[in-house]
Amino acid sequence: MQKRNLKKDTYYHIYNRGNTKERLFFCEKDFERFGKTIARYLQEFPCIRIYVWCFLPNHFHFLVSERSSKPGLESKEISIFMHRIQLAYAMYFNSKYKELVKQGKKGPVFEGNFRSKEITDEEYLAQVAYYIRHNAVKHEIVEDVRDWVWAGATPTEDFPIMEYVELDPEFDPGFE
Repeated sequence: MQKRNLKKDTYYHIYNRGNTKERLFFCEKDFERFGKTIARYLQEFPCIRIYVWCFLPNHFHFLVSERSSKPGLESKEISIFMHRIQLAYAMYFNSKYKELVKQGKKGPVFEGNFRSKEITDEEYLAQVAYYIRHNAVKHEIVEDVRDWVWAGATPTEDFPIMEYVELDPEFDPGFE
């Protein structure tokens, strides 16, 4: 597991995709399993908050933070949390699909460790929230964000930016 210098009480755009851009989710049950895996580990890591999320056939996005009573400390919880959900889902995926999907290819399910991009200001936070929530529309899976059940947002007291803004044409999500 790659060590990261993530900070508590800081928002991050976290994302990953299938190895060599392959699919991670082939059916509703796969999406459900990933969601249930996340829910299970959120119980073990009550300091982790996922504010906005989107699961697409070959990748996922989260807007996440680790809450603490002592701000500014280094966070190890997000890395451990992400490692566990990816490992648990990879075990499920490999058990379910074995050679059916991989067709003799050996390799990981995910494209390495998750990636993270620190959110540095409220404008960028709003842009990332919009980008994640509307990712299924961007990828032309659905025309209306409300039609994609594998994306959502959780308004909380510590995440007041739920008024989404249209994306700035110069917006850089941090990957592609």
